[in-house]
Amino acid sequence: MGDRCYMEVTCRKRDQAIFEDLGFELSEGFDPTGMPNCVFMVDPEANYGHNSALPTNIPYLATAGSGSEYDAQRIACDGTTLLDLNVSDHDSDCVLIRFDKNGDPDPKDLKAVKEFYEHESRVEQMLKDALPFFEVAVQYNTAKSQGFIAIIKLEAVDADTAINTAIEQVIADKRRKVVGSVHGSIHTVKTKETQYA
Repeated sequence: MGDRCYMEVTCRKRDQAIFEDLGFELSEGFDPTGMPNCVFMVDPEANYGHNSALPTNIPYLATAGSGSEYDAQRIACDGTTLLDLNVSDHDSDCVLIRFDKNGDPDPKDLKAVKEFYEHESRVEQMLKDALPFFEVAVQYNTAKSQGFIAIIKLEAVDADTAINTAIEQVIADKRRKVVGSVHGSIHTVKTKETQYA
């Protein structure tokens, strides 16, 4: 069975499948203002808040409700460091800080809260700055064969830039031994519920 909670995550569109594999689904209520290349996903029955399964190599923001064995949390990952912060189950802006019997807050808790909010702010900016993600199919020939296709995955400001950059990468890769003309086109990426280029 397990200890389940409600969980939300905001991540880049390119990372959507990672969270789908954990059980998250797209939520229609996301306002992409300021984060046009991100998605908002929910998992109403996240087992133990996916505590050991959450990725640490991509940027995202998340909240998890409390379970019977753990507190509610805010989570921020910058692709290198994942930090979490215990919060109230009814107000994720209400953080939990221990006090001693004299009424003084625990300095370690105060430091952890400050570090978390600074980290969360950096992650939020990373998500706002995320570029669109493209898969480009580049068709090329070698001296011995024709019709090779390379799928190049990259972030770019627009489709034309993505195609040009992918073509440059294929031509620059000396192992491919490209000759003649090279053509590139956007390769459509399909996920379970949405399609984007």
